[in-house]
Amino acid sequence: MLDNVNTRMIFRAAFSLALLLILIPIGIYCFQFAGNGLSQKPQHWAALSDYLNVWVSMASLIFLATLTYVLDRQRGADEQARNRPLVIFRVDHNEKVWYLKNVGNGVALDIDISRLEKTGDGELWEIPVKVYALMSGEEFKIFWFRAAGKICATYNGVLDEKKLITIIEGDKNRFPNVNPINSFQQSNQFIRIEDAPEML
Repeated sequence: MLDNVNTRMIFRAAFSLALLLILIPIGIYCFQFAGNGLSQKPQHWAALSDYLNVWVSMASLIFLATLTYVLDRQRGADEQARNRPLVIFRVDHNEKVWYLKNVGNGVALDIDISRLEKTGDGELWEIPVKVYALMSGEEFKIFWFRAAGKICATYNGVLDEKKLITIIEGDKNRFPNVNPINSFQQSNQFIRIEDAPEML
């Protein structure tokens, strides 16, 4: 969906421009004819109405164009969201192993999986393992560890410029905006799936 902040900014800009298109002509008209006082003649009021009609029409056109633009972008964003991948973690209690599954409608690309590891100095995300793409409905067995307090997966859809993020903690899948393994990805540091160790 569209960013609410950007939508508000677009509408504020359109409202300000439309308001100026109405107030400035009224101000000019008052400055020019205020010395004559309020007219008692209907034809003068009709002339004022004709004068303002042009500016009100332009203001209305700006609002209509803005609304059309926002709705069109919203429709495109909704369409993209419907075709976006969505990966979640699940645990198989019989195997006692984690799975990553794409429950969305698009292909999940460039998947990185990392586990939060507790060390003597605190907590540290492990170097992520790069996984192949997951088609819609496809799942992947995470074979290089069993126990994990928190796991992160980042991935892209076909049209996504920004990484999508799924974190599981306490058996709850969350979808935050902050990428905790961004430093690894920026430095292009990862482990190939072929080099991932077996069940740590």
